[in-house]
Amino acid sequence: MTYLTPVVGVVLGVLVLNEPMHWNEPAGAALVVL
Repeated sequence: MTYLTPVVGVVLGVLVLNEPMHWNEPAGAALVVL
């Protein structure tokens, strides 16, 4: 469960705060989930 906290933080930052998402963030999230 601890590994999903950064993924949720990035998703909320993009959706709520309109932060830009770069190509390495989804790649890192996929590595964390795997």
